[in-house]
Amino acid sequence: MAELRRRLGSLDLALIVMACVIGTGIFLTPSQVASNVASPWTAIALWAIGGLLTTCAALAVAELATSMPQAGGPYVFLKATFGDFVGFQYGWTQFIVVGPAIAAALALGAAMHAASFCSLSGGEQQLVAAACIVVFASLNALSFAGARWVQNVATIAKVGVLVAVAGLVLAGDATRAFVPAADLDRGSVPQLGAALLAILWTFEGWSYATFVAGEARRPEQSLPLGLSLGMLAVSLTYCAINVAYHVALPVDQIAASPRVPEAALEASGYEAAHWISVVVIVGIAGALSALFMTSSRGAFAMAVDRFLPARFVRLGPGATPRAAIALQAIIALGFLASESFYTLLAATVAVNWLFHAASGLSVLVLRRTRPQLDRPFRSPFYPLCPLITIATAGAVLVVAVTSAPRDSALALALVAAGTPFYLRRRRVRDDAA
Repeated sequence: MAELRRRLGSLDLALIVMACVIGTGIFLTPSQVASNVASPWTAIALWAIGGLLTTCAALAVAELATSMPQAGGPYVFLKATFGDFVGFQYGWTQFIVVGPAIAAALALGAAMHAASFCSLSGGEQQLVAAACIVVFASLNALSFAGARWVQNVATIAKVGVLVAVAGLVLAGDATRAFVPAADLDRGSVPQLGAALLAILWTFEGWSYATFVAGEARRPEQSLPLGLSLGMLAVSLTYCAINVAYHVALPVDQIAASPRVPEAALEASGYEAAHWISVVVIVGIAGALSALFMTSSRGAFAMAVDRFLPARFVRLGPGATPRAAIALQAIIALGFLASESFYTLLAATVAVNWLFHAASGLSVLVLRRTRPQLDRPFRSPFYPLCPLITIATAGAVLVVAVTSAPRDSALALALVAAGTPFYLRRRRVRDDAA
């Protein structure tokens, strides 16, 4: 059977976390958060809480990933804990539906920002987005080293610029007066829940680093270190940039601004519109490269278990799962053509945290049922991290159901839609046995 090569170190994994988490969300979510709070300090505290909750989930998953360091991440250990059906549902949701939908959204986001430099019609933007998908899928299929280089350089540049934006704003001519909202009654429990839900969406993507566990060098060290460093860097970057926003702008202005970074820089005496668009495009390049690198390994893992056709197990000369990458690119292009990914992405937070809860529960179950399992890394403060993950997921699902019942129903339908495919592939697998 074809095998992936172990060639990713801790820094690579940390940069994958940062590439997959820091996308367009940090440019959009601050206004959503500000529209639900009255105090700047409340907003900043919520960003810190979001980082802490997500890091707890990452540390819980790190125990599982180091125990079973194989391609596919949660697909592998959810299957090991709860059986083939649950594992398949995760793989179906993340590798066949959500991953390609995110790729389509990222590519179209890059095209929309490119339109700020030249006039592009809607159709032309779709063509640019399609070209982005093809280019980054091809890069990952043809050259692992090239894809890793692009992803790492783009991610370092993206984080560096965000830190620079925070520094420029803090050093600029802004008012430096954390001005609260005019409506001081804003910040009810439902509003705080909606703000935290938006923040948790902005922190999504960290689990993609575990999809390449089968290519991690010394996974017992590199996986927990990469996840921890990546989440620390993301959390500090998000908190720093939001402190800068609230130094430069009143809460109400952040809530009303569709482009918060530009508004904050302009309030501090800088011209920034085109510059920020360049940063977003570079950041999307890193995220797209990381997405095709990681998510395709999940499809590869499903093919190894014969839940996908055998052709998706085949590796190219650079030990890259070319057929799996091509599959995801084709699905992404289909989403792009239909624009159905907007509806799907609205449901991803609830879906992702549903499976994060399953991962947290998996830690607890395996500690009890398989105490002899080799655990090179143990979740710190056990059982705190998995319990926090399960509790956070429960709260997210409650907020999602009450605030967006249609999207929540879509989330459940999205997971359930994989059932007939599972039953069919299981019959094919059983017949071939």
